[in-house]
Amino acid sequence: MVHQLHEEQFRTFKEFLACFMKSEAVVNLTPKQAKVMRLDDPQVTLKPKSCYVGAQAELILKNSSKSDSHVQIFLSQVKDAYIQCASQMQKTLPLNNRTLKSLAALDPALANDSQGVQLLKQLALDHFKHLLSESEKADVARELIKYSVDDSSQL
Repeated sequence: MVHQLHEEQFRTFKEFLACFMKSEAVVNLTPKQAKVMRLDDPQVTLKPKSCYVGAQAELILKNSSKSDSHVQIFLSQVKDAYIQCASQMQKTLPLNNRTLKSLAALDPALANDSQGVQLLKQLALDHFKHLLSESEKADVARELIKYSVDDSSQL
């Protein structure tokens, strides 16, 4: 399951952003862009009344006066909370981590895929080069070539 970690954490982050950001700002977002994007940019954030608040809160808001100051304060606080939480996620999640991206190559579905093999080679030779001797590095490359054409690894 480690091969899905990067994709799942990034998907979760994007789904969270979609609660308070315009979908066009989120849909084509890359991990690299996500790590540096401005989360409070009024050009990409939704108006407070359009932020996701959940079904029960939405029902209460629907039955409240739109001009009620408590409603406006609540909606503004919801948006601020989203921005603060997303900012914390942006700082702490390894959204653009090369190692996690490389581990995606461990997905059995990528066993015979050249891109998957390249990611595995990068993981083994770049990230763990201090652990391998020169002959072991050559062995890794050779094993990956065998792995890339081994049809017994298919599910």
